[in-house]
Amino acid sequence: MRPPVLQTGAAGNLCPRRSRRRDPDRTPKNRPVTVSDLHASICHAPGINPNKEVMTPLQRPIKLVDNGKPVAELFS
Repeated sequence: MRPPVLQTGAAGNLCPRRSRRRDPDRTPKNRPVTVSDLHASICHAPGINPNKEVMTPLQRPIKLVDNGKPVAELFS
């Protein structure tokens, strides 16, 4: 069984004036982080191996994180 993970974010337009145009300078250039990298970092923090496979209730193996690597900058 997968451990419960809570991922939050701004799903809507919280600031309509700001959301009318995209600011190209706000995109990461040096180190973009994917969702899988974020999930791997969340697993790495308490010491869970993100590459571990667990069995679903239907006896089907599933990986905790799909091709993600922990972001080392968060833990240094």
